[in-house]
Amino acid sequence: MFSKDTQILLCISSNVSEQENIRNLINGDRNCVFVKSEREALSLLKSRLRPSLILLDLDYPGNDYFALFSRLKSDPVLENTPVIILIPEDSGKEAFFLTIGAADVIRKPLAQEVLNRRIDNVINSQYVNDYLITKMYSYRDSLAEEHKKLVIYTKQIIKSLSSAIDAKDTYTNGHSVRVAEYACEISEAMGYDDKMLEIIYQAGLLHDIGKIGVSDTVLRKPGELNEKEMAAIKQHPIIGHEILSSITEIPLISYGARWHHERYDGKGYPDGLKGDEIPLIPRIICVADAYDAMTSNRSYRRQLSPLEAKEEILRNCGTQFDPEIGKIAASIIEKNISGEISFKNRETTFTSIFSPSNNKALYA
Repeated sequence: MFSKDTQILLCISSNVSEQENIRNLINGDRNCVFVKSEREALSLLKSRLRPSLILLDLDYPGNDYFALFSRLKSDPVLENTPVIILIPEDSGKEAFFLTIGAADVIRKPLAQEVLNRRIDNVINSQYVNDYLITKMYSYRDSLAEEHKKLVIYTKQIIKSLSSAIDAKDTYTNGHSVRVAEYACEISEAMGYDDKMLEIIYQAGLLHDIGKIGVSDTVLRKPGELNEKEMAAIKQHPIIGHEILSSITEIPLISYGARWHHERYDGKGYPDGLKGDEIPLIPRIICVADAYDAMTSNRSYRRQLSPLEAKEEILRNCGTQFDPEIGKIAASIIEKNISGEISFKNRETTFTSIFSPSNNKALYA
């Protein structure tokens, strides 16, 4: 990067008379530094000389100018410094050097007006390029800051929605958060990375969002539901899917809402999917959801201990639950009971906003 007001030209030419000629032709408001060889040029660069432009004179034998030009352009300090190459009138290298990255190629003999105008053109072009790069990075940083705010706002909205869901049913206070955390424990044990764990966490938080469309009377009924009430409850996965499917960039979240009540044996709802027909995230959430339901108080049945819930999950592997996921969940529960591991609070763990993953297995 450089300022148009402090132009330093580095001229590499072993021909003393050519150096003098260039010195006389270049406008006096430019600071031109002359060296006779690449070694001198590199020595000056090590002393922190930062030229606005390099003039490379090819009108003398015994030097590999292509190698020199390549070294100049590969230097991390100089890679963006424009190079104008001065070539003999009868040289056929003009197109070649333009092709490999020279900013300009000027044939000799040099004319003062032509030389200065083309130096101006190259420097002005580089100035505009540097300005645009600076603005691009500034814009990128601004977008990054806005992205951070969007992450915070999105998570706050999702947390508020999950709290609203749980508030509709006095028997399931905190259920959505616990399901999200249990689902993450299972997914982490299955080897998924933080990006996918965040998607699974958000899917867990919102898996019951469809209950917003179910009557409070049905949700809060202190006892078993009749056939009509059960039919109403069975609509909540469809309602949830309709709500979340508008988030087209993150379809996995809507998967969790629609299919977390499917069963591995095909006897679940709403679509009666069987085995691997059920996407992976709902299969994970299904186990997490059942574990939290079994270990929570209900008016119509007693609360199970973690050990009893673990045994119930194992008994239902292959029928209600995916066998592999059920066994992984049982192992996690066993380790939690023994004190070997603790369930993590993941609410503030994730730092990147969820987005579609390249891991296609989760769409399966």
